[in-house]
Parts: sequence; C-alpha cells; structure tokens
Amino acid sequence: MRLFLAVIIFLLLLPPNVSANIYKFVDEEGIIHFIDTYDAIPEKYREKKVEEVVSSDEKVDEKIKEKKSKESVSKDSKEKDKALSEPEKKKTEAEIIKDWDEKVSKQKEKLKETKRKLDEAERSKNRTTSSYSRKQYSNADRKAAEDDYDAAKKDYESIQKEWDELGEKAKKEAPYPWWRQNFYK
Repeated sequence: MRLFLAVIIFLLLLPPNVSANIYKFVDEEGIIHFIDTYDAIPEKYREKKVEEVVSSDEKVDEKIKEKKSKESVSKDSKEKDKALSEPEKKKTEAEIIKDWDEKVSKQKEKLKETKRKLDEAERSKNRTTSSYSRKQYSNADRKAAEDDYDAAKKDYESIQKEWDELGEKAKKEAPYPWWRQNFYK
C-alpha cells in the first residue's frame, strides 16, 4: 500500500507533458487575439487565415530561433540597402557647385532688381526736392517720393542681409575654392 501511495505521489509531482497549441487571428476591428483552442475561434474568423503560433514545447524553441534569424537577416538586409543607397544620395563636388551657383545667381538677380528700384526711388525723391522742379511738385508728392525711397531702401537692405547670410552659409557648406571666388572680400 505504501508503495502504491509513493508511486501515485511521484506521478503527481511529475510535470505534465502538455502539447499546447496557440492560435492567432485578427477580428473585424483589427484586434489580434491569441487562443489556445481552435474550437474557441469564432466561426466567421475560421474562414480567414488563422495562424498557429505555437504547437508544442519543441516547436516553441524552433519558432523562436526561426524568428530571430529572420529578424537578423531583415536587419542586415536593411543596413545593406541603406549603405547602398547612401552613396547615391551624396552629391559630387560639381553638383554642389552647380547648386550654389544657382542660389547665388538667384540672389544676385534679386539684389540687382532691388538696387534698380532703390536708384529709381532715389531719383524720384531727388527730382521732387530739387530747387529747379520744386514748384512742379506738392508736399504730398515729396512725401510720397520720400516714402517710396524709404521702402525701397528697406527692401534693398533686407536683400543685402540675405546675400550676407548666403555667404556665411556658403562658407560653411560650399567647397572652399568656390566660396573664396564668389564671396571672399
């Protein structure tokens, strides 16, 4: 009797050999569900792809190893793709100089145009205040010419400031010989 009782206790203390299957499915709202019994999956989701995540203790280790190897392979491939695409993104010195030439050209045009407007406003101001034509223009004309001149001067100073900022940016980013040729004072 003692032997029988000892065998029963021994058998009860042994871990059960359970083969657990875990299933995964996604419902209509996009929520992922994990269930250990296939019968517990609602019928309407059984038609859709139901993935068996884990089927037994032995397969757990295999699936974990397989997942880790896939992750490392995908990470390595992403790094290789990134490394391959980086040289394509880098510009050659000729392309950089071309970009800077375009920026300088546009800024010079803006500077030239605002200088032309400033000169025109200055001539108008001088014409209205000149002693020879003083009788032709009213005080309102002189005031308007003065206001136009002030606005044109303000615009010119703003564009000149942009030019100076472009030169400072070019000093940091553009090739040195190109910067020296275009901005060195």
